[in-house]
Amino acid sequence: MFRRFFPRKDKGRAPDPQHTDQPGLARPLDPAEAEEARQNLAKYLPHPEGDDGVHRMALRTGEQKLPDDPDELAYAGDQGEHAELAREALQAGDLRRSIYHLALVGDPEHKEWLALLDQWIVAAGPRALELVPLYDKEYFTTLQASQRLMQTGNTPGHRMEVIPVVGKNYHTKVAVHAYILVAQGRIKEGVQLLLQLMQVKPEIPYITWLTRWQNRQDFIDALDPTKVAAIAMQSIRKYPGNYLFSQEAREDLSRYLPLLRTSYLMLAQQPADERFLTTAFAYAAVLRKTGAFEEAAGVARTLPASYQTRVSLAMAEETLGNLEASIAAYREALTFDPNDVAVRNDLGTLYLIQGKLDEALALYEESARLDPTDPYQQAHAHIAYLRYLQAPSSEQLLDLQKLARSQETARKLLYLLQVPYAGKLPEPGEALINLMRTIKTKRAAGEARMPADGKVKAGLSSLEAPSAHLAARRMLDSWGFSFELAVSDVYIPDPRLPLRPVEYQIWRYHEYDPEPAVPAPDPAIAEQISEVAQTPYILLRWYAQAHTLGQRLGEAALRDLLGAMVHPPTTPASWDEWDWITAVQIASALTIASLGDDTAWEGSRRKAALTSLIYGPTDWSGAAALIALAVLAGQNTRITIEFDHICRDLWSLGRGTAVWPHEQAMVFGLLFVNHYSKEARKYIQEYFERMQKESQ
Repeated sequence: MFRRFFPRKDKGRAPDPQHTDQPGLARPLDPAEAEEARQNLAKYLPHPEGDDGVHRMALRTGEQKLPDDPDELAYAGDQGEHAELAREALQAGDLRRSIYHLALVGDPEHKEWLALLDQWIVAAGPRALELVPLYDKEYFTTLQASQRLMQTGNTPGHRMEVIPVVGKNYHTKVAVHAYILVAQGRIKEGVQLLLQLMQVKPEIPYITWLTRWQNRQDFIDALDPTKVAAIAMQSIRKYPGNYLFSQEAREDLSRYLPLLRTSYLMLAQQPADERFLTTAFAYAAVLRKTGAFEEAAGVARTLPASYQTRVSLAMAEETLGNLEASIAAYREALTFDPNDVAVRNDLGTLYLIQGKLDEALALYEESARLDPTDPYQQAHAHIAYLRYLQAPSSEQLLDLQKLARSQETARKLLYLLQVPYAGKLPEPGEALINLMRTIKTKRAAGEARMPADGKVKAGLSSLEAPSAHLAARRMLDSWGFSFELAVSDVYIPDPRLPLRPVEYQIWRYHEYDPEPAVPAPDPAIAEQISEVAQTPYILLRWYAQAHTLGQRLGEAALRDLLGAMVHPPTTPASWDEWDWITAVQIASALTIASLGDDTAWEGSRRKAALTSLIYGPTDWSGAAALIALAVLAGQNTRITIEFDHICRDLWSLGRGTAVWPHEQAMVFGLLFVNHYSKEARKYIQEYFERMQKESQ
């Protein structure tokens, strides 16, 4: 889950000190300026005649027109690579030409470029700043005004693009000018100028210069925590979510940690004010998104109570799986803004992923009443979804379908209702099960020719899941027939063996014949699992029941729950054996996921059991454990990361059987969590591409 920082009324977003009104923005254009604006539009918009629904404009603030760059006029025609031209000009003593091309190389992290810049500064001596003059007085205000207009003008129904009319390469002059100031010992001026540039050019990693300079004398006095936090927040907004799976993204954000930490510690010595709260919010957010969950929570827990600090605390606690603490923090945030919709939606999601459907619905209904015109329509989509979860009907489904025509959240929720594991029970696809389906259909029609000796024999090209064998045997046993199965081959990795060391194993083999490796469950526990399994299936509805059951039974019931997976209760009359076993195993896995303390994961019995099922002999029970783990992954970011790792590990180890029950559970489990790595996304795409080819 991530917060919706929508700027209306400045709710639901971190304070941003750089957002200040700029003077002179509302002055009307005279005819000459209007013509210049039209020319700018033609210059800066490559295809202004195309109508893609985007409102575009070119902007230049203040009275000053865009000044010419004399160096650009003199040296733009030079042919060759900028770095080489700069080196040659420096060797020739042409300092102005050298710094022009040197600035255009412009990679703040390029060591050779920085070394050449240092050489140039030594060669230029006291004249260095004179050779890199700053002449555009409206540069920063133009860029800031452009950003501000897009931030306030863009809504779900309106797309605005503001093109600032400034020198294309002027930022390189500003950066080099700041670098020279620091090189000449004018730390405060250089740092402040670079911070100002970083606010309008956050995409360029000038942050690396600041980290290089942070041990210089007077650096801390030069550092402006307000600007550091504002710059960091721009990068934070690029990366939604509580945690970043992308290592590149984590490294990008991690660059801000040293400066944010310095700013945070510096301001922590003073009475708490808006600067401190903003800095602490940004610091905790970067820690959280880069995986330092405990440290992020530690920062957030020490902050004085306010709307933003309690939102920060709620997100930090959520990453640790402390959902009750997260809920308490969100509710405290509401005391500072009782009508806030974003917090209610986040609270609704927290209750939903715990299976607390009534509480979630109440919060979303409150959001809809408070803001019926919310352009994101999250509340309305969740209301329709939750009402369907509580009492499935065509009317409730139709409400969600109507919203899905124009609303992304509704489309995602509707999709989850339609796919295996999230919205419906999976259908086993093993050859053995297909054979049993055929036999059952023909027998019902009086067309089946059953063996006179009472022995049904079948042959498979490769070994299949032991639960498929169990389903076939139970069906045939109920008709008074025995069952013999011959297998021609076994895949690699051998599906009879655990893929990783496991603590619990519910199946064992005698060559090709599987048998339960755990005793039958307590009949009372089996009956309770049967009750869950007979409820119309939707994952979160089942989890709500299983969680209540798991909390009541406690960890002492683990062996019985494992036993229920391989010794299922009596099959109801209306069920096929294979569907019933699937249902019992998912109900059991969800109950196992709910045993013990919800906040305890590492070293817990539920973790040991679920991972044992996943890595044990390849079976439907492993797929059931995977989807149960997906539910937990939605509640705890550390489990989210672990679930992603387990899925990628399984894919890398290989399928083990022709019909691999784990894969479908992994794909739709990851889609249910809706937070996974780039590598997992690739596997998911390959799965759907393969399914599409097989269906043709």
